[in-house]
Amino acid sequence: MSLSSTARTTLNKAAHKGVKDQEALYVIIDESKLAHVAIHDHRGPTVIPMLVWRIDDNLYIHGAKNSL
Repeated sequence: MSLSSTARTTLNKAAHKGVKDQEALYVIIDESKLAHVAIHDHRGPTVIPMLVWRIDDNLYIHGAKNSL
């Protein structure tokens, strides 16, 4: 399965580094253990490093509530 692109998810910079193949993405996630998760609220954008793991098609992240 290949992931689709939308106007919001289309890579414009360094698009040659993008990966859409689901199995290739699973390999990257399974080997990484660390993800940088971005959120946007009334204060603006924030990026927080979090532990990440995958079970089947589900992605789990763990971060501290007080890290904002």
